[in-house]
Amino acid sequence: MKLFMYVRKSSESEERQELSMPAQKTELVAFAQRKQLTVIGEPFEEAMSAKEPGRPVFNAVITKIMAGEADGLLCWKLDRLARNPVDGGSLMYALGKGRIKTITTPERTYSGTADDKLLMSIIFGMATKYSDDLSDNVRRGNREALRNGRWPGRPKLGYLRDHESKALIPDPARFSIVVRLWRALLDGRRPLDLLALARELRLTTPARGRTGGAVVGKSALYRLFHDPFYAGLMMVRGEAFPGTHPPMITMAEFDQAQAVLDGRTRPMTKPKERFFAYRGLLRCGRCGAAVTAKITINRYGKTYTHYYCCRKERRYQYCPEGAVQERTIGNTLAAFAETALPPEPWIKATLELLHTEDKLRSLDQARVEKERERQRADLERQRERLRDLLVRCVITEEDYTKSNTALLENEQRLGAAGTAPPSVADVEPVEEAVRWLRLANKRLTDGTPQEKRELAEAMTWNLTLESKSLRILAKEPFALLAAWRGFPTLSAWRSHVRTFARRRDRVPLSGSTRTESSAQAHSPKPPHL
Repeated sequence: MKLFMYVRKSSESEERQELSMPAQKTELVAFAQRKQLTVIGEPFEEAMSAKEPGRPVFNAVITKIMAGEADGLLCWKLDRLARNPVDGGSLMYALGKGRIKTITTPERTYSGTADDKLLMSIIFGMATKYSDDLSDNVRRGNREALRNGRWPGRPKLGYLRDHESKALIPDPARFSIVVRLWRALLDGRRPLDLLALARELRLTTPARGRTGGAVVGKSALYRLFHDPFYAGLMMVRGEAFPGTHPPMITMAEFDQAQAVLDGRTRPMTKPKERFFAYRGLLRCGRCGAAVTAKITINRYGKTYTHYYCCRKERRYQYCPEGAVQERTIGNTLAAFAETALPPEPWIKATLELLHTEDKLRSLDQARVEKERERQRADLERQRERLRDLLVRCVITEEDYTKSNTALLENEQRLGAAGTAPPSVADVEPVEEAVRWLRLANKRLTDGTPQEKRELAEAMTWNLTLESKSLRILAKEPFALLAAWRGFPTLSAWRSHVRTFARRRDRVPLSGSTRTESSAQAHSPKPPHL
């Protein structure tokens, strides 16, 4: 008898206790020598699961035996040949018809007799049942893990699995890098720029055996940005499960990221290499064109920053407006900030009013939180009704999955809104604004370009350069403060104070995006304390 040796090892979990392929070859060679069996050619090796038909090496071995190149097979166990009824039945049929004369294992030699075929059918059936039961157990365990908020698969990029609790925890080497990529995407960066940033930061996949350890590619980065897992929602076969792992972004930010990727949001322009404090805030008072800036160096090596009209260098529509130094603009703004500093009676009276309103606002926030709790309970009742309708077969599984996913997304957004910090009290920004105005003069003359720009955006709008001087149109309440500084018992309107305080949103000196009107347009009457 001339035999082909066939060895197989799968990486599936149910076969981790089986011998490796080198160990199988060693045992089979020793067995063939003891039994004086004739093994022709090199052993056929295959690293593939036998739960499904269609293994290329196995099919090639059977074809060679059918062609008469060998009489039978030598393997470690019968379940090495088949774990599915199709391959097992074809082997039994070929053995019964004499196309395969023998199948030899260290335990038994199988021929075409009825007893051998009966024993083979039992062994193949047990192997198939073991694989099916194990698959069912794995799927059942995966669904239980998903219901408990644990991700059953391989950890996503940026996470590691805690071997004790089996939960996902941030990967110290990759979590912060992936968060930085998400933030860059939300800022409007293009995907190709993000790919270059990922390669610059050396974002690699975790090394697992022979795989991993490579720099993240373009397709992997796109899959990462389309995965709601990073917002705390696990999607498996179209069904959503809330996860307990620490999310990198909120659901609202995830929706914003999808808008950026789909092109519904225009990407932001690249940041300029050189930063000028007032560029983009000034217009030419003579022709209305934009004002740009440049740095000049005199013959003694001293550096100056000049702002000039964009039409000054054009050959057509030439504007004769002269250039202005940045120091002159800063001094003009500093003088205005000095006049806008409120007197102490105004500060005291305004803070007393705001403290009273903050107490009322805290009561409003308690009512809002109570309403959120009611909405959460309502969403949970809707999910229970959905499960009841599914159990009673009123709706299909597809309708249940779709409706349940929508409810989970709403619950996720509601949870993100509930965990947001409460609205900033008006009194804190006003106190910060007063403190900031006291330091504005010094910052506008000696501060950094970023501080100068924040001050200009917070206090003014429509700055114009004309006759080599700066013209200022102040925002509220700075225009009121500058106009009413002479009143000893000054108190600003609460509406103006709230407009300024809410616009700041805890960020000192942040500019307003809404259009502000000048104090001259209102011509208000001075209120009394």
